[in-house]
Amino acid sequence: MGMDCLHQRLGRTRALPFVRRFKPSEIEAATSGFSTALETGGPRGTAYRARFADGLVATVRRAGGGDPDQAGQEGAFYRELQLLGRLNHRHVVRLRGFSEGHNRFLVFDQMENRSLKECLHDPLRTPLNWRTRLQVAIDVAAALGVCIIRPRRDIV
Repeated sequence: MGMDCLHQRLGRTRALPFVRRFKPSEIEAATSGFSTALETGGPRGTAYRARFADGLVATVRRAGGGDPDQAGQEGAFYRELQLLGRLNHRHVVRLRGFSEGHNRFLVFDQMENRSLKECLHDPLRTPLNWRTRLQVAIDVAAALGVCIIRPRRDIV
């Protein structure tokens, strides 16, 4: 299923030209068999570090939504792809690609400066000062505002 099929599944919306379709085997190879977990047990599942053959370093997450064969789950997956693929904001990690099939995965830009959770709560790292924490809160509010204020329009 290529980008044409993705465009058909998304209906009348525009195609997602910067979102790449990966083969499940590419994702398994890039994650070394899902051996390097960046985060486990979070609300969005386990995140894995991936290094693809073309040099792309990314974070891979299993797409939520349950069994892809269950009625309605396929549509939910493509709606999630549509939303994530259209997000383009400096405070939101960009969707780089996805894989389809029974094991669906989402591929995001790698967060080189650690996750927000690590920055705030990792006891082995130097804690952020209050000025930086306030700026983080402002930046997160700005990113959420983009999703809340413009939910039905293109998010750029």
